[in-house]
Amino acid sequence: MTGGTSSGVSVSAVSSKVSQYLLSDLLDANSDAAGAVTTLSYLESTQSSLGSLTDESGDGTSIANALSDFEEAMTTLAATPGEHQPCQFGGWVRLRT
Repeated sequence: MTGGTSSGVSVSAVSSKVSQYLLSDLLDANSDAAGAVTTLSYLESTQSSLGSLTDESGDGTSIANALSDFEEAMTTLAATPGEHQPCQFGGWVRLRT
């Protein structure tokens, strides 16, 4: 205190110093990260659409597995043509002999 009045610090202006280079690098990194998240989402969606070779039950959901199952069914049908007939639900029913 000086003469009954307090003295302190006087602030005339506040300024901020930010490196434009660091700010540019930060924006680039954020942009790269957002792009990577978008790419990951797209690839996961594509992988899900294509199916998998095996799942929890041991059966696969891929196009290759479906073709293999179809080939196996056609081979069975060709080997025993008189034992099967078309089913109204889109498959083959084994006839009892």
